[in-house]
Amino acid sequence: MLRRLLYTFGLVMLLPINSAAQGPLLWERQEDFHGGHDAAEAITLSGKTAIVVGNSTEPLDGDDEHDLVVQALRRRTGALQWSDQAFLSSCCIENLFLATRQKRAFAVGTRREPGQAASAFLVRGYDVPTGALLWENVWTASPNAVDADHPTDIVAGPTAVVVLGYGENAGGNGLALLVRAYDPLTGAVLWDDRVGDDNVDVIGWRAAVNRNRLFVAGSAAPAANPAASDMFVRAYEVQSGDVEWEVSRTNVSPVELELSSGRLFVAGASSGGASATYLAALSAKTGAALWEDTAPLPGFFNDIAVKGSRLVGAIQVGAGFAIRAYDANTGAIEWQENSATPPGFSEAVLAVDMNDKAVYVAGRSTQDFRYSELVVRAYEGRTGALLWDDRSHRTNAGVNTFADVALGKHRLFVAGFTFNDAANADFLIRAYDVRKGAAAGP
Repeated sequence: MLRRLLYTFGLVMLLPINSAAQGPLLWERQEDFHGGHDAAEAITLSGKTAIVVGNSTEPLDGDDEHDLVVQALRRRTGALQWSDQAFLSSCCIENLFLATRQKRAFAVGTRREPGQAASAFLVRGYDVPTGALLWENVWTASPNAVDADHPTDIVAGPTAVVVLGYGENAGGNGLALLVRAYDPLTGAVLWDDRVGDDNVDVIGWRAAVNRNRLFVAGSAAPAANPAASDMFVRAYEVQSGDVEWEVSRTNVSPVELELSSGRLFVAGASSGGASATYLAALSAKTGAALWEDTAPLPGFFNDIAVKGSRLVGAIQVGAGFAIRAYDANTGAIEWQENSATPPGFSEAVLAVDMNDKAVYVAGRSTQDFRYSELVVRAYEGRTGALLWDDRSHRTNAGVNTFADVALGKHRLFVAGFTFNDAANADFLIRAYDVRKGAAAGP
């Protein structure tokens, strides 16, 4: 579809610093595109631009139209640089994924053409400065199956853009891992891989990439018992698709994968007996285990971030959450902060990022049958002391959520959705000042 200008959208809010906020808010952008459900799902940075991907729903007389939305915003002001929409389906809202590299942005979602049973990967590449569509690829890996193909991640390296997900296996009795690598500039397919087994669901969940290797973390479980999940992590030679190594762990499900300084960090949950967090560091070159967390918590990781010698995880623990910092070299726990969640409340932090001085998390807080609100928190990086706690957009119309964060040198960006007076969710992006001495409101 053609890029649509700002004036074609619904409600747009650009706010100055909010003196009543509990965090150092710089600006906020809230949009209702067509009067339906709109939700920002991922945000990343490219130069002076913040790139956001999300869903937009246009209510129609028949089936509603669900679109992929990609926006480029000025990091300093939140002003719209460009925007693009592309049709996804007439039936469903699903996760979207985003990556950037060298002034190019790449997005992937699930496309379902009207009247067709099969689904497909919709992959689009953009020029960040102009918003020009560089290329598009629609990949129906399982053309004879009903709604089988779904992406779960996208990553962009110096030499390849890779999408990850799952589709139907050869026997039609389970799911197969799907991987496809593209040339970043042209969208030409470099290689693809499909891994499946009879009556088994093999799913790739997260990926990481550098110049030489692609890393994939996934799970394999009997189709009749998805809870009996074993984790696999495999490394591909990024240009050829040749598998260089693979390791596995029984009764583990991966949630996040991060690559830093030659180490691959895998976070998720163990499913043997009572569910507990799982975290490990592997050698990126060989897959050899460097360390594994020896003090797991009851729950699972929602997100991790790595900076230098520190790793921080956002962990769901029952109705509350924990933030835990590790020494990335050894796995030793440096500090831990638990949310004080009273009865009748539930809280979740779904995204985390960090710099040398602070850790930032974003998510939501809900009082049962009363309201929900958005939460952004900052912790001192060395000790875990709470620096500020920002709560906003309290509503009883739905469950507001921040789904992703991106951290620049001076600003923190959070992306998600908030329900408006019409009980429809709006796109929501907020930017905070993270410079030393930035004043938080009372």
